[in-house]
Amino acid sequence: MIGQTISHYRIVEKLGEGGMGVVYKAHDNKLDRTVALKFLPSHLTKSDEDKHRFIREAKAAAALNHPHICTIHNVDEHDANQFIVMEYIDGVTLRQRSEVRDQRSEVSQLGTWNLKLETVIDYAIQIAEALSEAHDKDIVHRDIKPENIMVDSKNRIKVMDFGLAKLKGTGNLTKAGSTVGTMAYMSPEQVQGNEVDHRSDIFSFGVVLYEMLAGVTPFRGDHEAAMMYSIVNEEATPLSEYLPDAHSDLYHILDRLLEKDPEERYQSAADVLTELKRLKRKTSSKQIPVSSAPSSKDRTHTVPAAPEGEEVQSQPQRSTSVTITIPEFGKRKAVIAIGIGVVALILAAYWFFSMPSIPVPEDRSLAVLPLENLSPDPEDVFFADGIHEDIITHLSTIGDLRVITRGSVMRYTGTPRDYRAIAGDLGVTALLEGTVRRLGDRVRVSVQLIEADTERNLWAGTYDKDLDNIFEIQRELSREIADALHASLTPQELERLDKLPTENTEAYNFYIQAREYVSRPEYSPDNWESAIQLLERAIEHDPQFAHAYAGLSFVH
Repeated sequence: MIGQTISHYRIVEKLGEGGMGVVYKAHDNKLDRTVALKFLPSHLTKSDEDKHRFIREAKAAAALNHPHICTIHNVDEHDANQFIVMEYIDGVTLRQRSEVRDQRSEVSQLGTWNLKLETVIDYAIQIAEALSEAHDKDIVHRDIKPENIMVDSKNRIKVMDFGLAKLKGTGNLTKAGSTVGTMAYMSPEQVQGNEVDHRSDIFSFGVVLYEMLAGVTPFRGDHEAAMMYSIVNEEATPLSEYLPDAHSDLYHILDRLLEKDPEERYQSAADVLTELKRLKRKTSSKQIPVSSAPSSKDRTHTVPAAPEGEEVQSQPQRSTSVTITIPEFGKRKAVIAIGIGVVALILAAYWFFSMPSIPVPEDRSLAVLPLENLSPDPEDVFFADGIHEDIITHLSTIGDLRVITRGSVMRYTGTPRDYRAIAGDLGVTALLEGTVRRLGDRVRVSVQLIEADTERNLWAGTYDKDLDNIFEIQRELSREIADALHASLTPQELERLDKLPTENTEAYNFYIQAREYVSRPEYSPDNWESAIQLLERAIEHDPQFAHAYAGLSFVH
């Protein structure tokens, strides 16, 4: 093939070969550019039905246009063999990238992925972005693995072969081209031959992320049957065995990605992306290199550096910076006085830090459970729901907290609450629950913060104010929860908490009513029409109310 011209493509060199075909580097003589040609094995497109399916899948994948997805230019045929014309990527597979020593890392051991933690997180974010884009277009990859992920010369991720893995089928795992190595990245439902959706890609992505971090895949076996059993029945070795000092959020992300039941996994790649970006903000650029787990004598505790404008605190601290100007004639007496003052401060500090205190969870992860409506008017349930959503929104702006989305907690509305079970389901260490009572122009919000494992009360608060001060309740509550969990707030986060969406409570009232109509699970034209009318009334009361305009745009 080397040197031949097929159609208007001149074959330059062979790039690789695998179960899905042979890939060549070629020159496009018509457009004067370098491309990659993938020739598919004849058994994948043997029948007319297979050919039509291949063309249909390839066309769908060709519609994807994203910086982290390999672009498909064209589909063609040569000597009855189908081939794909793809973007040429000057780089290596993720597998090959792992075999190249990271120059910033002091670790270079055989059998490990020589990547720094910050590099792994960056790669994971880019892969999640690619999956999110494809899933939004209803395209499921079905074969996410390191060999299908490229790292280009600028260290950017490109995910390959979208839409092609479906050609391999899911019913028979022992077909040609299917190996134990490939099976290691399959989801439980895929291994069992069940119908798969985008959540199968999310599981496979979790396997790739685990391998980048631990240096080994989470599920292993000496033969195909053992591998299948491990994927379906066995739990992965906790990542903490390999990375004992990693951020707790990283453990949580991996656990949810690798859930056996698709319903318990992240339900979208967009949710995974949000969690990874939050993790990136929290982690330092000075983390330990990712490799095989060090021995106990070599392990060191690494404290992540604080993001810009924040402080990392393991316990409450008090510090004061004082500038003292001492006249020359009083220097000696002043030095004595300062010495006595320093001793007094040391004793005071000893007393302060020796006082018994209630410890808080190191993992600042929180789920805000639906608030109970105690208002005499049942219609005020929308008001309680609006406050619930706004509290979650406010807390989510605090980078030092990990807050579960509202959609994930709504299933606990009106149910008996087993705090430990709920926290286990959501992967959090603390829960916030409470009530809302509205009487005329007054509103009372009562909440309590609960440590899930011990079910002890970390903090409680009651806010009784005029309806005009509803935003003040949300601000105060968010700050006090952050303080109770020892989460630091940056000046930017404080500014966002203080910023009002609107100063017009009537506009806000119409807005949250509209939001309730939109959030109803059943679709109804009447619900959406009511939402439009309410949002338009909100805008009438406050023409600068951006949230209402955004809501109106969403409904339309």
